[in-house]
Amino acid sequence: MVDSLVQEVLQEISQLSHLKGMSGEEKLDKVLSTFCSWMARERAVMEHLSQHKHGTLYGGCSREMNKQMLPILEEIIIQAVEEGDFNTSYPREAAIMVLASCQSIFYGQNSSLLDDESLYQAFIEFVLHGLHYRPDKPGNYRQKIS
Repeated sequence: MVDSLVQEVLQEISQLSHLKGMSGEEKLDKVLSTFCSWMARERAVMEHLSQHKHGTLYGGCSREMNKQMLPILEEIIIQAVEEGDFNTSYPREAAIMVLASCQSIFYGQNSSLLDDESLYQAFIEFVLHGLHYRPDKPGNYRQKIS
């Protein structure tokens, strides 16, 4: 059951990521919206699986999801960088952070704090704005890591 749920959303996301005539930014918006909607819809199942007795199953499901989502997100971010919409020298690392953040937000929070709609809309907005960051524009701040 879990495998079919995961494969269903991964297939939909893969199809979205290969749509022609769509910018990388539009693709990322659609892919994240689809992924977040799925996570919100399947929250109860995933929270149940994350409990100790099902931890191995949840871990396997999460690893498989990340394994298949990572190259999709990375490819979309690279497309958006090449189009001049996003600014990052680290598309793979950005994709890793997007995945980790999304999972942490949805499964690490008390579901009564925010409704799923506002939570995933704020997350998508945060990701898209972060990838637009331009260090050369006045007002942008980036501390060098030494």
